[in-house]
Amino acid sequence: MIHLLLSEKGDLTITLTLIIGGVIMLGLLIYLFAVEVPKSMAKERVRREQVLKEYEKEPEYKFVKAQVLSKEKEAYYVGIKLSKLVEEYYIHFLTEDGDEMGLRVRQDVFEKIEEGQEGTLVTVNGNFFDFGDGVDVETFDGEEEQSEEQSEE
Repeated sequence: MIHLLLSEKGDLTITLTLIIGGVIMLGLLIYLFAVEVPKSMAKERVRREQVLKEYEKEPEYKFVKAQVLSKEKEAYYVGIKLSKLVEEYYIHFLTEDGDEMGLRVRQDVFEKIEEGQEGTLVTVNGNFFDFGDGVDVETFDGEEEQSEEQSEE
């Protein structure tokens, strides 16, 4: 076989180049499967565990008096060939503590709430849940909760 490889100078160069290229490719494949794939799988496992922990938490309800500062609608296209218009709705609140909060809401909520409107803002784990009088808000577990101010009465 070596005799065949050495038959012509051009063939030797091509053969050595192919062998070296094959060894490099084999090394890269071994590295990917031995190092990078396990790293990626470990990162994904950690991410999944964090997501599961987040879902296992009890929902944290917060009731705070707030006023609607402004409303904002964002629209953008998603996709290349079959692009679709996506609209997102945000309402910005000023809480009784003086904090400003911008929360994403559904379209029907966006249309019902007016700028300047005052009421009790209810959030669950930092996400918009309700805005209004704050009376008898039904929580995920089926219990009714009231704002702190109303429960003191």
